[in-house]
Amino acid sequence: MYLGLPLNAVENKRRIDVIIKKLISKYKRNYAGVLVIFDFDELLVEGHLSSTITELFGKTEERNRIISQHGDSTFDGMKEMNLILKGYSYGELIEKKREIVRKMPWREGAEDLLKKLYEAPGYELLILSCGRYIPQHLKLMDLGLSDVLVAGEMEFVDGKAEQNKHIVTDEMKGYIVRRLKNSRIFREIYVAAHGDGDVPMLKGAFGVVLNPSENAKEAAQREIKHLDEMYEIIGLRKE
Repeated sequence: MYLGLPLNAVENKRRIDVIIKKLISKYKRNYAGVLVIFDFDELLVEGHLSSTITELFGKTEERNRIISQHGDSTFDGMKEMNLILKGYSYGELIEKKREIVRKMPWREGAEDLLKKLYEAPGYELLILSCGRYIPQHLKLMDLGLSDVLVAGEMEFVDGKAEQNKHIVTDEMKGYIVRRLKNSRIFREIYVAAHGDGDVPMLKGAFGVVLNPSENAKEAAQREIKHLDEMYEIIGLRKE
């Protein structure tokens, strides 16, 4: 429990380090040789779950104000952005987020690719997202995928959203990738992403981009037109 501890950048990094240590411990036990990391919004699904959530709760104006002041995925911006939903009960958030999850389609090829990776011997699947944990977790659980997501989380007190538990910024995603690469557990790490904010993690491993921004394209080793092309890149049989 982090109740009473205001989240600052130093404390956030400490909490992320704890998550990384747990990931490394799990990966060491599993003896996998290849790690495949994905961004989530607009890569695996065809929309942006977090922005859709703020619209559903009528918080679009507040979201736009925060982005104009702090940027889209800075620590201060995301810290304030997450608190937009402060005070809502866990049940309210789950109900609304399930509604969004049902309507948000997977990108073509994503479901089969994720399930095959999750089940394939010698492979580990990880999803790093600046978005909110609950809706993305719900979407992944529809495929039977658990324990593969690192995203921003809220602390709930007396059943209501109270404060940030930890925040995953673009720079933090890059930090996580570098830490995992430096662990030397894997013979290869692949990162699939698409946007400017993904550049730090694309630079940390073998970067693959789909519908990329110009900066993301420059940071990557490969560009693909369809998620099915990932099978050949990572050496996984599709059938």
